[in-house]
Amino acid sequence: MAAKIVNLKNNIIIADRVILADTFLKRLKGLMFKPNLRERECLIINPCKMIHTFGMRFSLDIIFLSNSNIVLETIKDIRPNHISLYVLESTKVLELPAGTLKATNTVKGDLLKISI
Repeated sequence: MAAKIVNLKNNIIIADRVILADTFLKRLKGLMFKPNLRERECLIINPCKMIHTFGMRFSLDIIFLSNSNIVLETIKDIRPNHISLYVLESTKVLELPAGTLKATNTVKGDLLKISI
């Protein structure tokens, strides 16, 4: 089974190329040295309550998720060299290509299915 993230509200695939950052070093590195993210590609940072884009070369859309994969907060088009808000209830964060939130109509309160 291929990795996939689907918004269950509208059954739209958010990502089908998933990178998991679930260790200290993988979370620390994140996407810093990557030239870009392809369409429907995603980095899942777990655990995570806040992100930064220092050292990044491109903008991102961000989804903060609860333990049960409910969208708690979103940030559209966060540019390089910024810090996100801190989301206390967040257990993981999805970093996606800028424009993904609009293209998939993903908003606060949506439930996502993550298959890794």
